[in-house]
Amino acid sequence: MNKSFGSILGLFFAFLLIFALYYITSPQYVVSSYWHYLSTGQYKKAEKLTINPIFNLKFSIYTPLEEAFFQRTKLEHKETHIYGNKATITGKMSLPDIAQALDSNQELAVALQRVPLVQRKYTFELQKTKEGWKINSLTFGGE
Repeated sequence: MNKSFGSILGLFFAFLLIFALYYITSPQYVVSSYWHYLSTGQYKKAEKLTINPIFNLKFSIYTPLEEAFFQRTKLEHKETHIYGNKATITGKMSLPDIAQALDSNQELAVALQRVPLVQRKYTFELQKTKEGWKINSLTFGGE
């Protein structure tokens, strides 16, 4: 009985390891990591996950405006489609209402922290390279 329990436990950990290795190389993991790096000002790490620049960011300065925007923006992945060397990830993005922040009498960074969040659809397109999945583009908009 102990041998069969050990075998089952070993198989469980083997499957867990395979899942973990698959996940950290998946397009969803790349997109989630990219957004995490942007929200924490780690632009150089974010840049390594892209093929082309997506945002025009200064890699040495993390401004209060960028901090207010990226830290309040959250991604909710809905669908992932992989077609050979290309992948698309779609979902909803919750982000500060920029139009309302611009209409505010407060400083923009402060207003971005206080305005309500709006939801927009997003689509990340990724390309498989020698180094793994890399983000090629981001489009967002719509309700």
